[in-house]
Amino acid sequence: MLSMLVDGYSVHTCVQTVRLRAGFALAVFAFNSTPQQYAIRQAGGLGLECFELFLESHDEIERATAAFQVVPLLELLYYSNYYDKY
Repeated sequence: MLSMLVDGYSVHTCVQTVRLRAGFALAVFAFNSTPQQYAIRQAGGLGLECFELFLESHDEIERATAAFQVVPLLELLYYSNYYDKY
C-alpha cells in the first residue's frame, strides 16, 4: 500500500474513490440507454473484478454503492465474462 499522503488521504484511498465514482458514472450513463450499453459492450464490456474489491469491502457505503452499480450494468458484466471465457 502506498504511504504517500495527498490532502490527508493516502493515494490508495484516492484511487479507490475515483474508481468507485467512475463505476457510478457508468451505471448512471448506461441505465435505460440501450445505445450506451451497446457502446460499452462494443468497447469490451466490464469485468466483475472491477467491482469485487468494493463488494467485499469492510466499508458498508462502498459495498452498497458497488451493489447499486452492478444492477444496471449486470448485462454488460455478463457479456464481458462470456467473452473472457471463450
